[in-house]
Amino acid sequence: MIVISDAGPLIALAKIGSLPVIFQLSSMVLIPPAVFEETVVAGLRLGLADAESISSYHAGGQLLVVPVQPTRLELPEEVDPGEREGILLALQEQADWLLVDDLRARAVAEAIFASQGVKTRVRGTLGLLVEAFRQGVLTRSETIERLRALEAHPDIWLHESLIRWAIDAISQTRD
Repeated sequence: MIVISDAGPLIALAKIGSLPVIFQLSSMVLIPPAVFEETVVAGLRLGLADAESISSYHAGGQLLVVPVQPTRLELPEEVDPGEREGILLALQEQADWLLVDDLRARAVAEAIFASQGVKTRVRGTLGLLVEAFRQGVLTRSETIERLRALEAHPDIWLHESLIRWAIDAISQTRD
């Protein structure tokens, strides 16, 4: 499975100590240079623990930085550089998943993938954790614990109602 990630899901998972989950679903994750700059280079410059965690997966060869090839495809200006490169890298690599949390970037990605006939699925941090539960990587209690950790973390910008929805969905799922 080819997984491309934007900065948001990597940072969120690293902040709650759950970065290994992404690598239990996919042995290798690809990121574009802009995401590496945002998550590792800038983060290490600021001394952030989540940047150190992400950097260790890069050093271990599980998180690969892949250059984005030039393209004529135009993306809206409101999509930031990491999201833009992530969408283009997902097209380039024919990824199975693109991980991105930003709502506008998700909508742009889905529209582009549909117009290009690409089967890449767009997921975010919450969708990744729910998928980890569905695949048996995480138990119900582990998943809910991680969702609550996201909810309690003041510098993770995921809407509280979405986190609540995910907790409710996992709580009501049959074993």
